[in-house]
Amino acid sequence: MKNHNLKSMVTECPPADPSGPAPALSLRVLRTLPELESLRGVWTSWKGHRDSDIDFFAEFVRSRPEVIRPHVVVLYRYGTPEAMLIGRLERTQLTFRIGYLRLPGISARILIFSQGGARGNVSDASSAELVNSVRASLRGGEADLAFLHQVDAASPLFKNALTAVGFASRDHVTAPEPRYLMKLPRTVEELYQGFSKRVRKEFRAKKASLFRNFEGRIKTERIQTSAELDRIIPHLEAIAEKTYQRGLGVGFADTPQIRRRLHLFAEKGWLRAYILYLDDKPCAFEIGTVHDGMFAGEFTGYDPLFRDYSIGSFIMITMIEDLCRQGVKEAEFGAGQAEYKRNFSNCQTMEASIHIFAPTIKGVTLNTLRTVTVSTDRALKGMLERTMLLRALKKFWRDQLTRVSAKQVTS
Repeated sequence: MKNHNLKSMVTECPPADPSGPAPALSLRVLRTLPELESLRGVWTSWKGHRDSDIDFFAEFVRSRPEVIRPHVVVLYRYGTPEAMLIGRLERTQLTFRIGYLRLPGISARILIFSQGGARGNVSDASSAELVNSVRASLRGGEADLAFLHQVDAASPLFKNALTAVGFASRDHVTAPEPRYLMKLPRTVEELYQGFSKRVRKEFRAKKASLFRNFEGRIKTERIQTSAELDRIIPHLEAIAEKTYQRGLGVGFADTPQIRRRLHLFAEKGWLRAYILYLDDKPCAFEIGTVHDGMFAGEFTGYDPLFRDYSIGSFIMITMIEDLCRQGVKEAEFGAGQAEYKRNFSNCQTMEASIHIFAPTIKGVTLNTLRTVTVSTDRALKGMLERTMLLRALKKFWRDQLTRVSAKQVTS
């Protein structure tokens, strides 16, 4: 099916008269939470990423003040749902970065489609129609741009989101990056056998150092229930407020939105939170979920006072050992080139987030700004990598952010 045939071959919604003949293909955009509930049965029958789970998605829409409404595109074949693209409309400040330098934000309305937000039979033909619906919403003035989060580079959706739009609206700087995954074995012994000799040696040395310096004073906990969560959230905050992530305004924070999210994880049986104590002091944590046999990381942090003992690596390997014992099949560490991700992973997929800009003056302006800043950022990173300065600069910047966070704690 050609993309430009949207108007002639796909109707905007299923027929209102159920006794009438259903068109071969039709589209409907769900814009309210009650409309989502009407498709709960179909939605939950289709496999998908945790972020596109109907309860997680609905809670996100309800709890985030920047979210205006849902925007879920459903494709029907002869009146039966065939595929969907799960997203929301937000009003936010669109920011552009060059390295850690954040430029002034621009207010924009954005259609954001969740990671793994395509569910059902997302074939080449159906993904083309889903993308055309997004384009129609942008042409109709519903948003200034659309953002498809972490799309599999081998998927039909990726191809159509990049090729089905004109030059002015197209994402010119999308570049797939590896998403690191770890297939988990059945036993801890097999887990260590899967690591390289170098990594095994490093893990053993780090463990030995920690046990040598804190013998009998090390405690780790796994938290899965809401009652346990309420007890340890102050401990998580005590760690998070000292991290460089807090200096960047990201990561865990004891906010009502994050509390609700973590309690939802606990209620659905997904929550896996691990926390390390040294001398009864909370020092490091890993928080994530187990959904359909896959662990997905959510938050991580450690007290920089104990950095020399590699407590971040210690709590992570403790978590992975426990996930193996629980029979979890896979763990994902997300995009990005952090060394620990390469050390732990044993497979990867290529993914990228894709922008589609509205065919308006504002949309073209935003596209131009993004193209210039992303291209500049990549050129600078490439130069720093060639001169071996990038790692040193990242460490320096994170140390500065950590000091800022520490000062805020003590002031």
